[in-house]
Amino acid sequence: MSLAKEMESLKIKAFCKMRKSEKPCLVLGNLLSQKTKFNQVIYHLSPISPISDNFENLEFFSKYEVGSEDGVLALLLNFCHVKSDKKLEQFLENLDVGYISAECSIGEEEMRELALKIDKQKIPLYICGDLDFHERAENIAKLLSMCEYYCDFDIVYEKLSKDLNEQNLHIADEVEELESYDGAVVHFVDGNEKLFGSLQFALANKIKNNDKVLVKTKDGELARTFIVDDELKGTISFLEDENHKNAYAYEVSKITRIANG
Repeated sequence: MSLAKEMESLKIKAFCKMRKSEKPCLVLGNLLSQKTKFNQVIYHLSPISPISDNFENLEFFSKYEVGSEDGVLALLLNFCHVKSDKKLEQFLENLDVGYISAECSIGEEEMRELALKIDKQKIPLYICGDLDFHERAENIAKLLSMCEYYCDFDIVYEKLSKDLNEQNLHIADEVEELESYDGAVVHFVDGNEKLFGSLQFALANKIKNNDKVLVKTKDGELARTFIVDDELKGTISFLEDENHKNAYAYEVSKITRIANG
């Protein structure tokens, strides 16, 4: 089920649109494909490095591993909660912070720095669309309800059909082993012709700018033209595929150069 449907089913308090605010905004997920404009200070947690001129008001950035959003939210709860009770205490007692931090690739010191910047303010937590159809969407929805309640964040998710006004607290399941996305990770975007990636991605996969490549995903093989985008960083590429609907935005693929392509 989609994250939006899980949030609606559990009746988690959240907004479907950003409100005008001068307070900072905490963003979780990839902003490169989002249309929302942010005028306030941004604290950004994402699996994809930001483009240098994507926005000028970025005051904090930390990169996490693809698919580890439930771990990231658990870390936010651990470091940023402003109130507590026995339910939260029990959840945090069972949380292996060192393991989760290592698996997410977000250091504990980074989370402490973020908590100091937030400084117990009631700020928006903006969830990007690339979290939709995450395989642990139900637990992510429960973690968002805990962040809303214990961290006093205003949850914003634009894939919701309407504002959800009931405050229902759901305690998440224990965050255990996080799935590893090792290899040539692609992020699906609209289009049918190209695969975009950084020079680092090209070197890792032994391909060059304008090469014809074959991208093998779990749904089949796609022939694409590879384009080096100098603004992109890291080893996640953007794969045009208009048929990739109602599915998680990231996948491990296998990329090979088409001979004489």
